[in-house]
Amino acid sequence: DKVILFPLPQCGECSFCLNPDSNYCLKTHLNESQNLMPDKTTRFTCKGKQIHHFLWNSTFAEYTVAPEYTLAKIDAAAPLDKVCLLACGFPTGYGAAINTAKVGIQTCRKYAHHNHSHTLRKAVETSSSHRRPTQPHVMQVKPGSTCAVFGLGGVGLPVVMGCKAAGASRIIAIDINKDKFAKAKEMGATECINPQDFKKPIQQVLTEMTGHGVDYSFETAGTADTLVCDILAF
Repeated sequence: DKVILFPLPQCGECSFCLNPDSNYCLKTHLNESQNLMPDKTTRFTCKGKQIHHFLWNSTFAEYTVAPEYTLAKIDAAAPLDKVCLLACGFPTGYGAAINTAKVGIQTCRKYAHHNHSHTLRKAVETSSSHRRPTQPHVMQVKPGSTCAVFGLGGVGLPVVMGCKAAGASRIIAIDINKDKFAKAKEMGATECINPQDFKKPIQQVLTEMTGHGVDYSFETAGTADTLVCDILAF
């Protein structure tokens, strides 16, 4: 069988898997380590030494062993060089715009009144440190809205696509690598900006561009600095 490995397990039995508004299985790495198999063993060795798994996928290996609830069977005719994108990056970005944008807005607005970057970082670290995942309020990007997307990689570009599919009127793509701008516009970005081209904070630039801040902001670069900018972009 052809299968896709994904980093968020789906056991199909826990309360989160059975809830249509959540995709955070209780067997996720937020609750138990995924550097070993569920039975606390490793199936990899090198020169007689044990090697840990990564997120139960370990897809840099030519062959791997994974729990059955981290696999999804796919059509036998599906081209592997394309469907591999469906394992993590694409659904994470596209789904954030189509399904779960409300989650980001609620978290960001909770801390948006803070002005100090250290305070924001601390707030973000605190909000991200809970071991038990929470069930989201599902709400997609609304038609006519203005969106900002920080980072234009394997997650950011699908966010752009999702915002376009949801009917956003402005999609402002942000990255320090201008070589990514052409692809971002091809995917649906209406404007592309490089923070290094400005002497002021990028969130201030976004406020001036929109007059009030953006309606939805997505951070896909994974750094503390971009996350702070993402929160302050509203």
